[in-house]
Amino acid sequence: VPGWNNALIQDKAAHTTTPLNITVTSEYKEAKGTYDIEVTVRYTEAVTGKHALHLFLTESKIIDVQELSEGIYKDDYEFNHILRKYITPVATGRSIETGADLKEKGRVYIYRNSLKIDKDDVAQSYWKPENMKVIAFVTDMSAADKHIMHVMETELK
Repeated sequence: VPGWNNALIQDKAAHTTTPLNITVTSEYKEAKGTYDIEVTVRYTEAVTGKHALHLFLTESKIIDVQELSEGIYKDDYEFNHILRKYITPVATGRSIETGADLKEKGRVYIYRNSLKIDKDDVAQSYWKPENMKVIAFVTDMSAADKHIMHVMETELK
């Protein structure tokens, strides 16, 4: 889509660096049967605005049938980066509240969540954690300039 290409070029030109770093960790806790996920957002410069953290769970190496073109199918197509779950609200994420719109250099925001894959759930029973990743990204939610500020991923482990 030509509009998307131009939008990406403009956004990359407007935002050549990011004012924050993200660290994502995931650790399986066998006793609880949960994955403990921790995201650390560290501001490397002072910025203002409303920011939100988004966490998604994806899966790769899913083998299934795929229509390649009209009437032509591949029975063992490998699908990758398939969205499996929103860990935070999809549209709004989780607000990074610091008491004010100013996030000073050095400000650290830590978000922790536990995730359990429900093997009794029809859809989740097919998930393979060894092929899954946690994707974390921070967005600027300002009405005038919504964009992804930074993104990181880690294996679900």
